Amino acid sequence: NIPAGTPIIVERAFGYVSFFNLTSGSKVECANCRKEVQNVNAISCSCKKDESCGAFYCNQKCLEEDQKVHDLECGVVPQLATIARTNDVDLTLLRLVLRASILRIMEKEERTENRSTWKQAVEMVSHESKTESKWLFSITAAMRALIKVFPDELKGVWDGNADGMVTLACQINRNCHSITDADTQERVIGVDIFPSCALTNHSCYPNCHYYGIEPCETMCVRSLRDIKQGEEITVSYIDI
Repeated sequence: NIPAGTPIIVERAFGYVSFFNLTSGSKVECANCRKEVQNVNAISCSCKKDESCGAFYCNQKCLEEDQKVHDLECGVVPQLATIARTNDVDLTLLRLVLRASILRIMEKEERTENRSTWKQAVEMVSHESKTESKWLFSITAAMRALIKVFPDELKGVWDGNADGMVTLACQINRNCHSITDADTQERVIGVDIFPSCALTNHSCYPNCHYYGIEPCETMCVRSLRDIKQGEEITVSYIDI
């Protein structure tokens, strides 16, 4: 039996897209540690590109720690909005496919400590065969456009073929979660890929709830009431 208030799943995302820097304000979010930093103190991306990738860091140490990830995404991020608009697909979905592809490389280099794994991510259900044909057509066109702007190292994740990216996009579309800030649990700060949390089914009378915790990009599924042995772990997919 599981008492009420027990953390059941604690999972760090395999892929995270922040909403923080999409709105103007006095603060930005560090692309490495995800801490908020005043605009005047933030260090911007040092890459010399015609268009900004929108990455900021709270200090030089964070910039250097994130350099490998940033080198792979810096030239791609400024092109995502055009790909999304041209193919009528969600920009956040494109950013999650990009980030998951990068984390695949980082995982091979053993630089994704305590995260969910690539194996878990690609085992999520996709329901690709049940997906609306119009959406599937659009996402296929978008993935083909996306892989063209990938650097060679990222293209290697997919063997230069966008078909696997389409399946991943379907998996993300079916399973991704929004995540709230750890302080108030009221502000949605991003969208993440949580393969283990995605295994929980919906109930209108759930026995668990998921919420964001520290460190950033981490979700916890916690029991709302006592759960008996053999009872399914459920959450609500909607506000109740």
